[in-house]
Formats: sequence, structure tokens, C-alpha cells
Amino acid sequence: MNTISLLVFSIITFLYSSVSISYDDSLNAAIHFYNQGKYAEAKKALDRTNIEKNPNGSYMMGAILLKESNLNEAVKWFQIAADNNLVEAYHALGSAYHQLWQRNYIDSYYVKSKEHYAKSTATGFQQAQTGLAQLEREYYDHKQEKKRKQIQLDKAEKKRKQIQLDKAEKKKVIAPKKSALTNKIARANTAQVNNIAKKVANSIAKDAPARINQHMTLLSVMFVSSTRTFFYSYETSGYITESSARSKITAGVCSNEIMYALAKKGILFRYEYSSPSGSKILSISVTSRDCY
Repeated sequence: MNTISLLVFSIITFLYSSVSISYDDSLNAAIHFYNQGKYAEAKKALDRTNIEKNPNGSYMMGAILLKESNLNEAVKWFQIAADNNLVEAYHALGSAYHQLWQRNYIDSYYVKSKEHYAKSTATGFQQAQTGLAQLEREYYDHKQEKKRKQIQLDKAEKKRKQIQLDKAEKKKVIAPKKSALTNKIARANTAQVNNIAKKVANSIAKDAPARINQHMTLLSVMFVSSTRTFFYSYETSGYITESSARSKITAGVCSNEIMYALAKKGILFRYEYSSPSGSKILSISVTSRDCY
């Protein structure tokens, strides 16, 4: 039996069994409508001028409001009944605060629910013991779930920060010492830069094809003046991803003083990867903007 069902059962049992109740017409009528599920009529039947002074009437009003899921108002009336020494109201308060905690997981509701369940238990009300045990179990489970979610959030935040650091590291430019060629590139006009780029490409191409590792070979290097593009052509038999390749390429261009100087003068670096069968796998372009 859940929290609501248990409380409703105890309310009905109490209203019909307590010899202390003065069954005036309004209260009897309210109980009658309550049992039929006519809660609006039950509220109208109660004598509102007396229910604040009559703990049984206050208790009944709390029960009606509870069925209407108006927990905050139900607590108000159950509290009035408890203040008028109706011990049964302690269990009702414990259960109502229990449901408020289940809705919002606000610790103050848990504390109040536990407090009133304990008061009800002290009077020998066994159902309050069941409610208290259920509350403690749910509270523990909630805290464990909250802790688990926080761990996941912390891991996600740590991963996010690491990604940001990785991106910053990839874009970090290692300031090289200025060589004579670097200074020459910086002062050169477009035609002169193209000529320098062509000479650099030819110098690198002399060593091609060159084995980079067991899976990759540099096939050719060339510079195309019309598009101002440095072309690197590789053959690879290994697995390669765009993100890892782009990271390495960007770091290589941005940390090499000559390549970076050429990039700053508008030269595009293009890297193309193909399989041993000649199928195109990947094509990546890098400009000076990728170094910032």
C-alpha cells in the first residue's frame, strides 16, 4: 500500500472508529460525500465556522484536500488538528510532508515528514512506522541517485574542460626563432612568396617517396602558384580520422617557422590521403587562421 492509500485508509478508519467524534450533521455529510468521491461537495458540507475549533473537522478538511492533491492546504488543516491534540493528525502530517518531498525533493519536507512520523510512532500508531521506513528508504535511494548523477556531471565537465584545453593546445603556436628565410618571407611580395614556396616544395619533394611509418608514405609534394596551394600527397594503409589528422597537420604547420611564415602570407596547405589502391580517403586544408 503506497503513501496515499495508507493515509486515506487510516483517515477513514479513524473518522468512523474514534468515539471522541461528535458526529454533527455537517461532518457526517462530509464523510458521506468523501466516501463517494465527491470532494467538492464534502468541503461544502463542512461547517467552516467550527472546523478550526473542531480537530475532527480540521482533520476531515485535510483529508479532502489531500484527495484533491492540494498538499500544502492539507498540511495546514492537519496541523490545526494536531495543534488541537488530535494525535492521529501526526501521521497525516507525516504522510502529507512525505508526498511533498516526493514531488520536490526539498530536504525540509523530509525533515518534517520524519518528525511527524516519529511523533505518530511514539503514540503506538504502527502505520506511521511503515511510512517512516518507506521515507528513509526513498530518501537514501534519492541521495544515492543524486550522487551518481553528480559524478556523471563532474566527469562530463572534466571532459569538456579537457576538450577545451586540447583545442587550445592544438591552436597554440610555438614561437620559432626568426631565420633569414623567415624574415625574407615576411618582407616578400606575392610573386616572391610564390617563388619561395615553390623552392621549399621542390626541396621537400626530393626526398619523396618517403616512408613516414609502417602505415604511411609521403608520395609527393608540390606547390601550385595559381591557387597558392602547397600539396602533400600521402598513401596510407592504416586507419586515420579527420580529427586526429587535422590536429597533427595544424600543429606541424603552425610550429614550423617557414610553413607558418608562408601561411601568414596567404599560402594554403592541403594534405591528401589515399589508400594503396588509389582511393581517396581524406583531404585536409590548413591556413594561418587555424594557428590562432
